[in-house]
Amino acid sequence: MIPDTHLLVKLDNALDLSFIYELTKKLYSKNNGRPSVDPVLFFRMQIIGYLYGISSDRQLCEEI
Repeated sequence: MIPDTHLLVKLDNALDLSFIYELTKKLYSKNNGRPSVDPVLFFRMQIIGYLYGISSDRQLCEEI
């Protein structure tokens, strides 16, 4: 439904953020605390917030 020329589609095709799992592995615990947001999803959300000028985390979640 989204055209191939859309900025976010181009970014998704160009960015491989899988390295973030290795960088953040020691910071996440499966047995302790609340379930966390997937680290790659979190960084994708931050990129979208930056690109679209969304500074509020709540607004960003609402928009996404």
